[in-house]
Amino acid sequence: MLIPSGDLVEAKEFKGIRLVPGDTYPDGDWFAVHCPSGAALRAVGWALGRLGESYGWNQVARDWNRPLVGAELLRRSRLQPVDCSGLVAYSYLKAGVTLTRRPFPSPADLAWSVALSKL
Repeated sequence: MLIPSGDLVEAKEFKGIRLVPGDTYPDGDWFAVHCPSGAALRAVGWALGRLGESYGWNQVARDWNRPLVGAELLRRSRLQPVDCSGLVAYSYLKAGVTLTRRPFPSPADLAWSVALSKL
């Protein structure tokens, strides 16, 4: 998630949720979220509040198993720890913007969201 300073908030395997330079992913797929600017700032604030938390390996396991069993596995009792797509989805959800209806969103779930457009 790109923040106004130009840095990124990311959820990275073995590193957790952290702040990195904006040029960390020069060849990445970038998307814009269509929402009021106030909601975007609230989403950024929520993501920044998660800095230092653990990466969500359980969520990754759910994402990998979802196609195999055809359903969501287990309900999450808390919003964190999260993986990369969960960080973005939950940040915006906390700001009142629904990007996907999936409780454990995958990167593809976000890419298909009508609230996003590819840059």
